[in-house]
Amino acid sequence: MSAENFSCTDLAALVNRLNFLRKTDDSVILELNDALPTKSFDANSQICKNHCSRFTEVLTKLATERMQLLEKCIEENERKAAQVQGVEAQILRGASRQLRFERDVEEVVTERSSQAVKDRCSKIL
Repeated sequence: MSAENFSCTDLAALVNRLNFLRKTDDSVILELNDALPTKSFDANSQICKNHCSRFTEVLTKLATERMQLLEKCIEENERKAAQVQGVEAQILRGASRQLRFERDVEEVVTERSSQAVKDRCSKIL
């Protein structure tokens, strides 16, 4: 489900979606260790290059999707908060605050995953 098709009204569903999209990032080191040979094997093989390229492509796509989803929902909640008053506006501002926090987490997750791929694949690619 892309960011355009996702409803931002349910914060719990949004956080669940982000967690689902972060599963690959969470396991990137294990997957790299499993997919790439140790130094005693030929690290320049086409298989290794393909794995590194695939990891880079998948992680970039997922990070972009997560960031687009967060930005869309932050914008949507802030726009709605400006149109309403009272408790509803406070709830929407609170949701926006939580989403900005998730955006900060996203930056850390993306950087950590990118660094792991770079560390393992820099000599291969």
